[in-house]
Amino acid sequence: MCDKDILDRFHTFFGGSILQVKVRKAHWKQTWKWKLSGKRAFACVGKMVEYMCQRRQDKYNVVKCNQISG
Repeated sequence: MCDKDILDRFHTFFGGSILQVKVRKAHWKQTWKWKLSGKRAFACVGKMVEYMCQRRQDKYNVVKCNQISG
C-alpha cells in the first residue's frame, strides 16, 4: 500500500507493526505493509467480520468454533 497514513490508523487502532517494502524498480512508489498476528489479529478480524462477504464470515466462524472447542 502506498498510503502510509491509512496503515498508521490501523496501527493506532489495532497495534502490530508497519514495515517498509523494498522498492524493486526505480519508477515504483514506496510501499508499506501492516502486520498483525496471533490473538490480536484474530480480534482485529472479529471487528471487521460484519463487513465481509458471507463466505469469509463462514470461514471466520469455523476458525472461531475450532479455537473454542480445541
